[in-house]
Amino acid sequence: MGEYVVSIELGEDGRWTSTADGLIGEGAGFTAARDALKDAFYERDGQEPRLRRDRTEVPIPSAAERNPERLMAFLAAEATGYKGGNGTDLVARQRELLAVARHEDAEAGEDGDESDRWRVVAWCVQTAGLVVLGRAREPEESSPQEEKADPRSAGDPFLARWRPYELDRLTDMVPPVPRTVDGIMAALDDFSRPRAWKELLGAEYGPQLERAMIHWWHTAMQGHPGPLRKAVERIEGGERGIAMTDLASSRALDDLRRDLTERERDAEQRQFRWEDENGAVRRQAEEDGYVADLERRLREVRDRREYVDQDQVWQTAVGRMCASVTPHAYRMPVDPAFLDALDKGRRAVLPLPAKPWRRSIGAEPHFVLTVEGHGDERMLLARTNATRQYATLVALRAAESNECALPAQREPGWGEEPVIAFELIAVER
Repeated sequence: MGEYVVSIELGEDGRWTSTADGLIGEGAGFTAARDALKDAFYERDGQEPRLRRDRTEVPIPSAAERNPERLMAFLAAEATGYKGGNGTDLVARQRELLAVARHEDAEAGEDGDESDRWRVVAWCVQTAGLVVLGRAREPEESSPQEEKADPRSAGDPFLARWRPYELDRLTDMVPPVPRTVDGIMAALDDFSRPRAWKELLGAEYGPQLERAMIHWWHTAMQGHPGPLRKAVERIEGGERGIAMTDLASSRALDDLRRDLTERERDAEQRQFRWEDENGAVRRQAEEDGYVADLERRLREVRDRREYVDQDQVWQTAVGRMCASVTPHAYRMPVDPAFLDALDKGRRAVLPLPAKPWRRSIGAEPHFVLTVEGHGDERMLLARTNATRQYATLVALRAAESNECALPAQREPGWGEEPVIAFELIAVER
């Protein structure tokens, strides 16, 4: 199989022409022109040729330039202000990743050999790819993304950061993902849902929640089946899609990969394997946390429902006891010791503020005394045997004997106000 150096150029008429060894191929795109030249070689020689381009379309950082200092200088000069997909500054992000790679290489070097220190090399390969991608973009693509929003977004904050090709597919995304947490969560894939759940539930109302909603709605919309369904329909109808090699950025990355050294290729592969392994572990941990959070919330709902059901039964029983006498008894929570004393026949006095209870003097009201929140909810119906009025709660305590049961004081201010002492007797029912 022969190898030939080929020239593939774009003409002024918008068509591509490929030439090598006296043969010519033409096509509407880069890939079509290259394939036409391959066909011409096969027709002449009876075998598939190997073609190598005579130049790269964009400058590729050479092996000598693929070091942290030079690559950060390229990024600082060519990508300043450019924002990544999550809105972070590209230069700042790569600087942080470089610091992490250097730290991990330093730790690996303490107990290992030179082959264990590959993370900075892998960072250089990745960053060189970012530089190449930036150079291969059209000028309007590579400029900072603080530009005018696409008119089709019409001031919609959910569409403001969409790229033109994404907006082109918007008409195929019918029906759209609802702009609700529930709608977004239902539309996300299994890998994204745990992270979205954690971020959306932890976001504070305001700009933070709005950013999270916009980001995850965009992610959910990109997984909408509409565009894929339309693409399949077009392919089935005979329409040919755009080959990756028709994209200048794809060809530039291919040129970079062909120029990598063996050490760089090895580091890149090790980085891929590390990301796969750690990505699987991270996704599993996120999914486990997501499921655990859902189970915890489900338990809380069930416990709350059980508590509400039990409380409803309790409230109904207390209400029936209050309604069992005429006029209805007053409900009064007391401490367990006071209820026990009254239930055992001891003399018990219930002090209450004179205002508004002074109108009850002589009426001999009934009380349903309850003990709640101590794990042994109880109630007791009691009637008033006698009432006496005292200037203060202190005076009441001084006048009553030690054998008299008094409830624990609930209101600190009672000691300074007039009180009425209701002497109670338990009602057998």
